[in-house]
Parts: sequence; structure tokens; C-alpha cells
Amino acid sequence: MPDFAELLKQFRQASGISQRALARAAGINPAIANRLESGDRGPSGPDQVRAIARALDLDPVRSDQLLGAAGFWPDVFLRVGPGDPTLRRVARLLARSDLPDPDRARFRQIVDLLIDQWVGGDDASSAP
Repeated sequence: MPDFAELLKQFRQASGISQRALARAAGINPAIANRLESGDRGPSGPDQVRAIARALDLDPVRSDQLLGAAGFWPDVFLRVGPGDPTLRRVARLLARSDLPDPDRARFRQIVDLLIDQWVGGDDASSAP
């Protein structure tokens, strides 16, 4: 996954707006926008990342990618909630240090296949 600065630059350029216009729309100082995109500074918090995502008119998947790249929980995880038993079981399995990488990769493939049954291959596996 690209780092926050790289992803921000990609999304901003794809939207066709300047750093100054992004800063204005997100309510941040243009110098901060420049430092965020150059990687000299990280975002002050998830609300700043969400403001940037709104200013770029990002869809929920891309907004979550930007949040994840900044080191914050993607909103999709917050909507499901930390108490969701399935999410917790999946996280516990993937976090096991004794799970070999090939098994971890196979588990992810199986989950992707199951998800594709209900939502198709559109953006289900591209979310962070």
C-alpha cells in the first residue's frame, strides 16, 4: 500500500485540483497541504484526513485507503465496530505469529471468494 503522502498526491492529481485548492476546500493551511503531500508531516488526526477526502470527493473505499495509509482506522471498521465477533476472529487469526504466510494468503483468498459471492469483485478486496 502506498504511504499517505504518495496516496494523497495520487488522489489530488486524479481529482485535477491544486494543492492550494485542496487546502482551501479541506480548511487547512496551504503550507500544511504541501508538507502532507511531500511527506514532511503527517495529518493531525483522522478528522483532517476525512476533510481532505471530502475535499477530493473520494468514495468511501478511497477515503478508507487514505485513512489507513495515514495510520488511522478506516471508517468501514468503525461502522462494523470493535465488538463485532467475526471481525475480531478474523483479526485474531491474521495476527497469529504461528500462522505461516502461505496459509495467511490462502485464508485471504478464501475470504475474497466469499465476499465476491455477495458483492462481486468491484471494490470488495481493494478496501484497506
